[in-house]
Amino acid sequence: MKPSTQRPPALRLIAVVTGEHRPLSGKKEGQNPPQTRRKAPSRQSRAKRSLLGGMLLVALLHLGLAGLLETACPHWRDPEFGHRLHQLRRLQQQAAASRPLVLILGTSRAQNGLQPSAMLLGDGSSSPLVFNYALTGSPPLKVLLTLHRLLDCGIVPDAILVELLPLWLASDAPAEVVFAPTAERLSWSDLHHLRPYCADFDLLYWHWWKLRLTPWSTQRVILKSHWCPRWLPWNERVDPFWTGMTADGFMPFLYAEPTPEFRQRTCEHARREYAYAFGGITFGERSIQAMEELVAICRQRGIALAWFEPPTSPRFRSWFAAGVWERGQQDMLALAQQWNIPVFLSTLEMREEEFADGHHLLRAGAARYSQWLAEQHVRPWLTSSGLISSPPSESKSRAKP
Repeated sequence: MKPSTQRPPALRLIAVVTGEHRPLSGKKEGQNPPQTRRKAPSRQSRAKRSLLGGMLLVALLHLGLAGLLETACPHWRDPEFGHRLHQLRRLQQQAAASRPLVLILGTSRAQNGLQPSAMLLGDGSSSPLVFNYALTGSPPLKVLLTLHRLLDCGIVPDAILVELLPLWLASDAPAEVVFAPTAERLSWSDLHHLRPYCADFDLLYWHWWKLRLTPWSTQRVILKSHWCPRWLPWNERVDPFWTGMTADGFMPFLYAEPTPEFRQRTCEHARREYAYAFGGITFGERSIQAMEELVAICRQRGIALAWFEPPTSPRFRSWFAAGVWERGQQDMLALAQQWNIPVFLSTLEMREEEFADGHHLLRAGAARYSQWLAEQHVRPWLTSSGLISSPPSESKSRAKP
């Protein structure tokens, strides 16, 4: 005989009153059995969800930064270009719309050597707005890319001064070699502009993609230099490229008066760097191609173009074999004549102590050279191009028989 599973009447009455009426068997009469309780997630499943969430967050952070580098924050991608772009736009907003824009393109020689404020071209509503957009380590291909970038950003200058030295035209490396050390500073549109100058475009393309997939790693030095520069050793910081820049883009040399030991070290470095050209200068095919495209863009856009030869010290020129420097100048002038481009040769006598290393001007030398170049060449060139009017005294003298 099976034992009864029903409660005694007294217990059932108490259970009904207290709301705890449950059959002894765990089943309610006339009802389905209660559902089993859901098991708590195990530690392993919680760890998996945390890992996937973290991976998704990291992917979103990389994707967001990559988007900012391509669009709103070019100064995080290429600080030299980006900070100059920001400063140039600020100057254009403050200046009168009638002021013609004159840009200086070139290498660190132009960046340290041409000071727009020392050119004394005026600050009136019709005076030219001169801005130094020269970037360090710029072979002809990078100068061309700088112009493409500016045009892509909506900056169309009225005139361009391009630094040109014969030995500068000797570069013939393909784009994937020239930009390999700084590929993380390129944008998607930069790759399009550089494609005709690549021997192996896929090499540059995939190298750029690998760097762009992890921007928090590849841009870490640039980002730290913006946000927490003191966390970096001085020799790794890049913030002097914008903190040391003046309002007109000029970058004064780091030291106003370098020590003799510093000069000796920098001169030795320059001698090693340009030793390839001491015996002879041969223009590179890609350099000529880049300059030819730059000339074509200026003609198409109606941009006045001139070349200027930056000054060098007697010691620097003495490193070249007899006649090499002069033949290089002749070849450069022949190229300019072929393309009908004015060239402003450096005939100003510069003292050795005005240079840091024989080809980078110190601050005092830069001011003297800038004023001379403007008086002797830039002002007459801009006047003949119709970008500025002749001074009243000059107009009167021309009117006299």
